[in-house]
Amino acid sequence: RDEAKALRASISTDVTSLNLTEGGSNWYEVSLDEAPDGTLVIMPSSDNSVVTLDPSYIKFTKLNWDMPQYIYVDIAEDDDAVNTTATISHTIAGTDTVFASATIADLSVNVVDNDVDFDGDGLHDGIDTDDDGDGAADESDEFPYDAAEDTDTDGDGTGNNADTDDDGDNISDSDEISQGTDPLNSDSDGDGVL
Repeated sequence: RDEAKALRASISTDVTSLNLTEGGSNWYEVSLDEAPDGTLVIMPSSDNSVVTLDPSYIKFTKLNWDMPQYIYVDIAEDDDAVNTTATISHTIAGTDTVFASATIADLSVNVVDNDVDFDGDGLHDGIDTDDDGDGAADESDEFPYDAAEDTDTDGDGTGNNADTDDDGDNISDSDEISQGTDPLNSDSDGDGVL
């Protein structure tokens, strides 16, 4: 037992964060790397009342220490159209001395609000694959909340529709078009020099 204390027995969770949609639920597990010498009680708490936890505490003993225990996380529905964040922290109590100085890392909770529908297509942004409705999937859209833009060829932060030099070669798009070169290729003349 003294050796376990010296090695700092640890309590761990299987995740460091949870991502959920409003009205949804998920869970995480808590496990020990060593048997306690008494009863170890772990009490989770959330800093946001919209995020509720069940059960309110879990107990580890010499009999069940080697089986993970689960904490369920529920997210209440609301009408605010605002994404929610929360931090789950844990308090340790009980008669155990092996884990007396142990800590458990906080878990972050990120909740996509299902009342937000940026493009008004009837699908909330948590499940909509094209949040701005421009026809470009969010995963490939460099501007997922700008229906007028989806591409930034030169990576300067200005979408091609508003950028007057899409390829960043210091020649305007209109000049390149009038010269018969490609405004999306910084080496549009093919000479290997940018």
